[in-house]
Amino acid sequence: MTVAVWPTTLPTELLQRGYQQGCADVSLRSSVDTGPAKIRRRYTAGVQQVKGILKLSEVQLGYIRTFYDTTLVGGSLRFTWKDPVTLTSKEFRFVSPVTWSMTGGWYDVNLDLELLP
Repeated sequence: MTVAVWPTTLPTELLQRGYQQGCADVSLRSSVDTGPAKIRRRYTAGVQQVKGILKLSEVQLGYIRTFYDTTLVGGSLRFTWKDPVTLTSKEFRFVSPVTWSMTGGWYDVNLDLELLP
């Protein structure tokens, strides 16, 4: 199956404002009767959460809606895009639907993504 590619009609970089990324949670915590919980590694590679904002024009908003709804079948498929930290091509998937708000004639589009291992 072919993996979709981030559209060239959209920005490739997230705004610094609202950007969040964290380490993958690859551990499993278990309660015990007494003392501290046990913790062990459950995976060797995990999914990292990435949240960010794109500032888009009305036309670009249409492009991202088409990409999400049609190309990615409602956000259910993965796609390749530039990793915000390493700037290399990586695979991503949407965690939740794209949302946006209008500010000064532009749209702030919120992305909630998973960076796949």
